[in-house]
Order: sequence, then structure tokens, then C-alpha cells
Amino acid sequence: MWTEETKSILVYLASKHLNETGVKIGKLLGVGKGAISIAKEKGRNFCKEKGIEENVLQ
Repeated sequence: MWTEETKSILVYLASKHLNETGVKIGKLLGVGKGAISIAKEKGRNFCKEKGIEENVLQ
């Protein structure tokens, strides 16, 4: 099972780098738009804090 942190990172990266909509991501993960919005913000903050985008995606 995925952790909340992992889901948040997935939501953020999928929306930013794959241009997926929150609705589509929500359907895939089985959650609503509100949860996706919160997860996206948490994922963005975590990636920024840990330098994930600079170190992994570049």
C-alpha cells in the first residue's frame, strides 16, 4: 500500500510533468477533487523541501 507522502508526490508530479488533470488522477486513485488538490500541494511542498525535481527529474 502506498503512503500518503508517496501519493502526494505522485499527484504533484503527474499533474506538473505529465499534464494530467486532477479529475483523471482522482479517478485513478479513487479520491475526489478536494483530496487531489490537497495532495498536490503536499507533494509540491515535499518535492521542494527534498529537492526531488532538481535531483531526480533533471
